Amino acid sequence: MTRYVFIVAREEPELCAHLAREFSGEAGVEVVLDRRRVERRQRRAAGLPSERRRGARRTHAPIQGELQALNFALVTAD
Repeated sequence: MTRYVFIVAREEPELCAHLAREFSGEAGVEVVLDRRRVERRQRRAAGLPSERRRGARRTHAPIQGELQALNFALVTAD
């Protein structure tokens, strides 16, 4: 069964609560607030310590675009 996860922008807790209520009875649907912090490049520019790892372990580009445009992203988790 395919699982669906709504990732809601951290600035939109009301939207997260609304979606959680709307899909509470749906099996396989989860609603979560975005837990990611500031991107590494933004940290470095802000003077925050950078991470020692080389390269990103995961890519967030598609999700980030949807979060900025719609305040949520819908992803599948098989």
